[in-house]
Parts: sequence; C-alpha cells; structure tokens
Amino acid sequence: LQIAALVSACALALPALGAPLAKATPEEAGMSSARLEKLTAAVKHWVDRKEIPGAVTLIARKGKLVYANTQGFRDAAKGEALAEDSIFRLYSMTKPIVSIAAMSLVEDGTLALHEPISKYLPEFKDMKVAVETYDPVSGVQIYTTAPAKRPITVQDLLRHTSGFTYGPPLSTKTQVQKLYQEAGIWSQKLVLADFTKALAKLPLMAEPGTLWEYGHSTDVLGRVVEVAAGKTLDAVLAERIFQPLEMTDTAFSVPAAKVGRLAQPQPDPYTNQTPELIDFTQPQTFFAGGHGLTGTAGDYIRFAQMLVDGGSLDGKRVIGPR
Repeated sequence: LQIAALVSACALALPALGAPLAKATPEEAGMSSARLEKLTAAVKHWVDRKEIPGAVTLIARKGKLVYANTQGFRDAAKGEALAEDSIFRLYSMTKPIVSIAAMSLVEDGTLALHEPISKYLPEFKDMKVAVETYDPVSGVQIYTTAPAKRPITVQDLLRHTSGFTYGPPLSTKTQVQKLYQEAGIWSQKLVLADFTKALAKLPLMAEPGTLWEYGHSTDVLGRVVEVAAGKTLDAVLAERIFQPLEMTDTAFSVPAAKVGRLAQPQPDPYTNQTPELIDFTQPQTFFAGGHGLTGTAGDYIRFAQMLVDGGSLDGKRVIGPR
C-alpha cells in the first residue's frame, strides 16, 4: 500500500498549506471516513488534556489528500488557534530532507557513498575512538582513546554509523557525551564549518561502521553537502528540493512576514515548564542538517509524497527511483 501519512503535533513536528496535494474523498482512495474520525477524536483528546497545544494532521493515499484536520492552538498563551498553514520547528525531520539532498549529489556523481568524509572535511582524517572500561575492584570508569581503525564514510553519516553521538541534553551515558557538552557544540551561533572542526576534536563513541547511534551524523553530512556542492546548505536544499517541490514555507528561519504563523510551545503539563526552543524568528547562520529547518505540514507531505512516488512530484524529479 502506498500511503503517506503525517501526524504532527506541538512545536516539534509539522502543519499544512492550503491544498498541498489534489484532494479525494477517503472512500475514493480506499479509506474509511468513519475510521479516520477516530483519529480526529484521538487528537482532540490530547489537546483537551493539554498533552499538546495543537496538531495539524494530513493523510494522503494514492497521491491524493484524503484527510486534513487542524485542532488546538498555535499559541496557547495568547489563545490563538492553529491553522493549516502554521509553521513548525521541524527539528529531526530535517534529516530526511538533507539525506535526500546528499543522495541527489551521489546520483550526480558529485559524492560517493564509499568515500571517506575527510576528502571533503580534512579535519576528520585521523579520528580517535573512545575506549571506556570499568574496574570492578575500584569502581572507577577508565577512559582512554585509540586511533580509529577505518575512516568515516559518507554512508556512515547517512545511516548513523559514524561513531558520532548526541551529548546532553539528549543523553549523558558516557564520557564522550559529557565531552560533547563541555565543547559547547550545540550553539546556534556557529556555522557548519566551525561546528565540524569543533566536533572533529572530540573522540568517536564507537568505531565507524560498528554501531548505530543517533547523533550529529546528519549535521556533518550537511557540511559535506556544502563542500561537495560548493554552496551553503540552505542554497542546496532550496535548489534541489524546496523549489522543485514548491515547499514555499520550508527554510532555516522564519521571515518577519511569516512570524505570526509560527507555532509556539506550551508549558509541559507534568512539570509546568515551557521548553526552550530555537528562536527561528532570527536569521540563522548554523544550517543544522540534523535539526535546523522550519516548515508546514503541507510542505512536508509534498516531500513525503515525492518519496512515495519514486522521486518526483507533479512532473518534477528530485531524485531517481533507485
């Protein structure tokens, strides 16, 4: 079954545009209106319980938009309702977009999956790997480093087997992740070139190719894309993805004319603390391939439909089916 479904909630996911795809009734696409209304009720339950401020939900099947529902608040503190074209912080949903941009360069012959990333980013040529052992007698965690047995490849970045990790606040499991925190590499004031140079000074969590670890791989991939393409990442994404797919509201920052559409967080219902999110109303210099985009559900479902359709949408090809 070819189904592209997007459920987006709160300021961590996605919303929509007027009519991002041609419309059809659920029954015309082989779906049930009655059963889809169960989803409407479920989202309403989350909003009513203040689990989320609001959600825009879009579902497409067979290339047609069969369900669109908007509930809750764009800004709960101000009582402003969410709209289908509200703009959300996409955070990690940036990763698939940057990965497709990288694969389009592979398709062009500009990049190759087997290449070491040090071909493009020399700072990663001689990486060290953390070796952590535990002395059961003293109870001391012993930390050393050793030279990596092989280089990090483009493929490692795409599949999160590079040895990079995420440090706090997302995790505090190892000495390496603590080093990430001390290095201050989460700063939005960096540019990608400075970020990768800072990251390269830190040891890897594991040997490249040996461990799947969710982390900064796609941020580094974004810098590889910049060097390979000879353009900044925002320009590459605009040229190769946003313009052909008409994703007009997806970008690394929200322009002044659209700030009134940006979805805002609410206090956590269990801690009453409002999460601190990136201020995308300011121009960004750090084009984070792993978490830096903002956009609407309407834009994102066009990206998703392109994937479902084998790399093209409305006659415009982004990448080949392979």
